[in-house]
Amino acid sequence: MHGGGWRFGNRKLGPDFTRYFASKGYAMVSIDYRLSDEDTFPAQIHDVKTAVRWVKSIAGEYGLNGNKIGLWGSSAGGHLAALASTTEPNQFIGENPLYSDMTSEVQAVAIGYGPMDFLQIDEQRELDGISEEDPESVQIPKDKKTSDPDSFESLFLGAPILTCPDRVKEANPLTYVKAGLPPFLIMHGLSDVAVPAHQSQLLYQALAAKGNEVSLYLINGLGHGFLNRSNLDEGGPRIATFFTSKNGGGEIIEEKNLLIFDKIEEFFRVQLSK
Repeated sequence: MHGGGWRFGNRKLGPDFTRYFASKGYAMVSIDYRLSDEDTFPAQIHDVKTAVRWVKSIAGEYGLNGNKIGLWGSSAGGHLAALASTTEPNQFIGENPLYSDMTSEVQAVAIGYGPMDFLQIDEQRELDGISEEDPESVQIPKDKKTSDPDSFESLFLGAPILTCPDRVKEANPLTYVKAGLPPFLIMHGLSDVAVPAHQSQLLYQALAAKGNEVSLYLINGLGHGFLNRSNLDEGGPRIATFFTSKNGGGEIIEEKNLLIFDKIEEFFRVQLSK
């Protein structure tokens, strides 16, 4: 699922999926979903779940394994991936859902720099005090706030976020986190000035607290939008702080050097081969 603040972008926004994934045997399905100028939440999550059910419905026709599906989303798409996988399959499906004989359950989830709790973004953006900025990062104006009536989050919900706390909670994937969710891989750049890395830490902590399998990479020197770059790993491995928790066990924290697309491919290879 592509990014763009639920307002912009389409299924062509992303890296070269052929080069990094299709060539290694993955069927990659990049989807469109209704943007917020067409319809507001929860239309977008309805579309994501419909897409998963559709893939399962055509799996036999195209030689796909409908029982081995991973979600991958960045920015707004990361939020939708988290929401689609933390909620129950019968939540956020709308009236008269298509392919209703299928379920939207998936077996793995990869998320890049997704906003989670909209009400914490402004405060954390100020607290982070990021000084090292990725020059290619998606930027937002210095005076722009998530609480503004015309912010991406407010437009997504159809009202200023401070006026609709119940709706903010309903759109927050953390609201639905429970035990027994699929494994998660989360990545966030420490120089992200659009969505603070704290948002990914919140998701990691919520998943780990419920005993789910989850890994988080906080990557030095990367800002917002890095997963759209096909040349991302051409400069060599990047330094990241790695957090992981599995089945309620003790947390592991260490420094890692990683090639980002290789790590995502490895995650899907391991999880979808179980």
